[in-house]
Amino acid sequence: MLMTDALHHTPFGSPSAAMPRVEHTPAGIRIRGLRSSSPQTQTIAEQCAAALETGTAILARDDLSLKDVTRVVYIIEGAADFPSCFPLLRQVFSNFSPSLTFMWVKSMTPAGVKIEVELCVEAEPV
Repeated sequence: MLMTDALHHTPFGSPSAAMPRVEHTPAGIRIRGLRSSSPQTQTIAEQCAAALETGTAILARDDLSLKDVTRVVYIIEGAADFPSCFPLLRQVFSNFSPSLTFMWVKSMTPAGVKIEVELCVEAEPV
């Protein structure tokens, strides 16, 4: 099964790591690499909001929304700043609770990126 980038129709795992990558599999949809396009001037909360906004737009292409997300992965550079994202996350995920995974890394590439988000939607059982 070929997995493609929904934004640029290139093979999954292409060298452009800054672009969101979408995997469609029998198990569901996984959107990786969600991040802000201008992180150098943004706080981690602003970067998180930008990533979720991009993810929302990609989900909408498959008639899905954030309410369909079953798992969220947050890859963050600094744990100390992450609590500033809580008000946004409470607002976005207030009526449902997808499972969460946090990954702390020593540094992100490119410099200035403080958070990257991954959204997963499990396929409905047939």
